[in-house]
Amino acid sequence: NIQYSTTDVACNGDSTGEISIDSVIGGQSPYNFNINGNSFVNLSSGFYSVSVQDSNNCYSVVNIEIKQNQPIQSNAILYEPSCSGYSDGSISINVSGGSYPYSINWTNGTGNIDSLYGLQKGIYELQVIDSSGCFFNEQLILDEPDSLILTFTNYTNPLICRGELTSIDAIVVGGTPPYFYSWTNSDTTFQSIVGAGTYYCNIVDFNGCSISSSVEISEPNVNILAVQGPLSDDLMAKLFGEKIRKLKFFNFQYLEFKSKKYFIARSGWSKQSGFEIYVEDNLAGQDLYDYLFELGKEFNVRAGCPNLIERIESALLSYGNDFDNRDNPFEANFDKFINL
Repeated sequence: NIQYSTTDVACNGDSTGEISIDSVIGGQSPYNFNINGNSFVNLSSGFYSVSVQDSNNCYSVVNIEIKQNQPIQSNAILYEPSCSGYSDGSISINVSGGSYPYSINWTNGTGNIDSLYGLQKGIYELQVIDSSGCFFNEQLILDEPDSLILTFTNYTNPLICRGELTSIDAIVVGGTPPYFYSWTNSDTTFQSIVGAGTYYCNIVDFNGCSISSSVEISEPNVNILAVQGPLSDDLMAKLFGEKIRKLKFFNFQYLEFKSKKYFIARSGWSKQSGFEIYVEDNLAGQDLYDYLFELGKEFNVRAGCPNLIERIESALLSYGNDFDNRDNPFEANFDKFINL
């Protein structure tokens, strides 16, 4: 009968266990002792077979267990800051393993023994020492949501035609989905249908983080260059070719000058022949303007403005300037067009 005592491992994973044979009852001394592992000291946790053999070659075997505490664990729960750059994150711990009581120390952060709060993104270091003097060190990495980024895609700008509409998509990444949308035109989805103007979109994510941005939709920048007078046909023919003479009143046609197409309409019902050239490109318009004056030297072309008297006599009246809905056709000299 073997009488023994043990010293368990002090800290999980160490090799500080020991087995001591206190006495042997029975058999014939002297005794010879053996253990698997060849040593009774510096043992790690586990089961060991110890055998004893007396002088008569009689032997006995006993299985002895060396124990150890469970590993120290922080069981940390990390709460990220709600928004990128915020300082409202926190960390809570519930230490287990080792031997109670514990000495808990944080090397950075503010809070209590078992929790930190008011934290921004970063690395927070924890040290736990149990009653056996076993150390546990851990780096806790507190992350944060990615920054919200808002971009506008899938829209036409400038619009092809004045008064046209275009769809526009607000694409957001980062933060914490789902996202909530608010446009200045009261739309509440990622897509809005808009015309020309400046539109703001505000995005709020699940945590209440927000981002706002604006997009400006413009209409075509159209300027009208008028060529008027009895020689306007001749000047326009030199610039755009003889086919311009066939353009009828109030009709229009796209014609090319220096590899760029221009929308050209013939003015109607005035005493003088005339054309209106619709220019979308300011630089090209200036080039066209200069070229008209260069070609028009032989016609004595000059810059001018509409002749109001001539226009009114030709019944080319401007609503709001010459008349409005308070006037009747007879006052506007349109009696010849009236059949009562």
